[in-house]
Amino acid sequence: MIRSLTIHVPEDYNIRAKTYVNLFERFYEELEKKGYKVWTKRISLPVLNEDVDSRCKIIKDLWDVFGRYLVAGLMIDLENKRSLDAGSVIRCMRELNTLYSSLLIPEKDHEDHLMFLESFYREDHPDIFTRFAGVIGSWVLTPYFPSSPSIVDEAGISIALRYVDLMKKSFETEEEFDEMIRWIKSLDNDLLEISERLGVKYVGIDLSLSPWMEESVAELVERLSGSEIHEPGSASSIHILNKMIQRIKYESNVRTTGFNEVMLPLEEDNILKKRASERKISLTTLLRLTPYCIAGLDMTVVSRRRFDIKKIVKDLVSTYEIKRRPLGFRVIPVNREAGDKISLGRFGESTVVEV
Repeated sequence: MIRSLTIHVPEDYNIRAKTYVNLFERFYEELEKKGYKVWTKRISLPVLNEDVDSRCKIIKDLWDVFGRYLVAGLMIDLENKRSLDAGSVIRCMRELNTLYSSLLIPEKDHEDHLMFLESFYREDHPDIFTRFAGVIGSWVLTPYFPSSPSIVDEAGISIALRYVDLMKKSFETEEEFDEMIRWIKSLDNDLLEISERLGVKYVGIDLSLSPWMEESVAELVERLSGSEIHEPGSASSIHILNKMIQRIKYESNVRTTGFNEVMLPLEEDNILKKRASERKISLTTLLRLTPYCIAGLDMTVVSRRRFDIKKIVKDLVSTYEIKRRPLGFRVIPVNREAGDKISLGRFGESTVVEV
């Protein structure tokens, strides 16, 4: 299944929105004609170069066009906007409940970014926090939200996949692995053919392996290691999965974009949710996995009492300095104690984890 079909639009999106959306819908219809099922449709806007209130007004004015999609609309680079009010980001995201945002955090000189994050996380906004990410290092052109800036000069299409089931089958025989390669290569060919016919750029596929509830990446990790994900063996298993993703990339020779790594969003993976409920994983456990996957610390609900965003970011920046690849994170601090349950909307019941 196609997890997300995303159109990345350039700076003229505010005057050509309908043109881009019409083109996007035609692309979607052509994919469906070829038998592909698309789970979500998304629009990625350029990095913020105006104040938040102005960008928010533009998006609201275009909501009759954009409102049926998920929209990555507030991609924040403080190099462009040194003075930025976190409250204005929260207000805009509260008004537009399918709007996503992310903050680029550089390797050095990130004190302003830490101040922004401290202000952003000061009060409880769990739903908003699920739609906000920090990105360490550099922007990446990806269909994965929230970290999806449109860093393009012309409109382009990217996709992400839900293929945990195919990866699981590929463990069984080499023939199953080859069948997965053939399916991905066929999809790539179809995407290229549609893009050429419609005259829209095909950016590529992000081959990242990401879960959705019962389609559990953590289950694959545990199956490879023979241990639960908080126990020794998980890091090497994640490394094996990442090598499999790279093998897919090179053997299929498909056009790729984005992160192309294992993703472990806690509240989107039923095995991770189960381990959290059993009090077996903590924020620290997940931080230790970040050298091995793009988003080891992702969709993690944590007690505000011991939440320290500065320490978290400093650890992630150190990981980036070693890994030299961008990292993303999503944390959800709440005024509850570790072990408490909260409702997290479409993600269901969630457990507050230990720090």
